[in-house]
Amino acid sequence: MLHSFYIMKRDWQLCPHEDKKRWTTLHVTIDREGRINLSRFTVEKLGEPERVLLMYDARSHTIGLQPASSSAKNSFHVASHKKGGRIYAIRLLREFNLKITHTLLFLYAELDSDGILLLDLNNTRPVTRGENGRPRSEQRRSRESQT
Repeated sequence: MLHSFYIMKRDWQLCPHEDKKRWTTLHVTIDREGRINLSRFTVEKLGEPERVLLMYDARSHTIGLQPASSSAKNSFHVASHKKGGRIYAIRLLREFNLKITHTLLFLYAELDSDGILLLDLNNTRPVTRGENGRPRSEQRRSRESQT
């Protein structure tokens, strides 16, 4: 049975879908403990280095990762982690007074012409996996403040 209700014309907007997959893009996160996690694809694009130089450009608020030799001074080890790599970079956060309150995904990680992986801290988003879409660290703090 058809009802004679007033029906508004719908104004549909198409939801975009990128064909890029996580394993075919430069996927990098950093957490409040200074752990920089790199996807396998990202490690491969860097040339699968054992060590990297960690750099920071305060003007652009950008972290740089440059592959380095195993004997390079001031280099950091790229540990195998899951299917990618991990760099323990708490020293970077302390040295440059960087405040990371929860895990961040770098939205536009890119390799420059010198082979340096550029991680712009101005272009990140929180990684959320918890209840209500909030980062786990916020959930813990919220629960602790309630008790």
